Amino acid sequence: MADPQKTRASFAILGDDPDPEEITALMGWAPDRVCCKGDVTGHRPDGVPLIARTGKSALHANPASLGDLNAQISAIVAPLPTDPDLWAVLAARFRVNVFCGVFMGASNEGRILSPEVLLACGMRELLIDLDVRAPTVEDDRAIGV
Repeated sequence: MADPQKTRASFAILGDDPDPEEITALMGWAPDRVCCKGDVTGHRPDGVPLIARTGKSALHANPASLGDLNAQISAIVAPLPTDPDLWAVLAARFRVNVFCGVFMGASNEGRILSPEVLLACGMRELLIDLDVRAPTVEDDRAIGV
């Protein structure tokens, strides 16, 4: 199995009302992306606004390690608090996850998550949200497949 063309990881706290100041105080870091439920977060190519279905405080992995999903997740999760009581409270109030985008350049590519990464996420009650993207027919045509 070959490695995927690109990966991206982020940590997010999602819910109707995650307060960025509260999240910053609890986590010890300031999110790099914040939105409230109902905010316009962008526009589709046809100009229709994209409306946030939920509030979000997120921290994204440094793009320097775009192909190494384990390194990206570790860089995000390692500095997070380890107090199980804190994570139980957060998990009861919000959807707390690590989002993993895996962008394949060809079919049959994949990534293995290490036991250390899985343990670090599990100890914090983090959901692992995988979004695996296969190349499109247009991508195949562009590279002559």
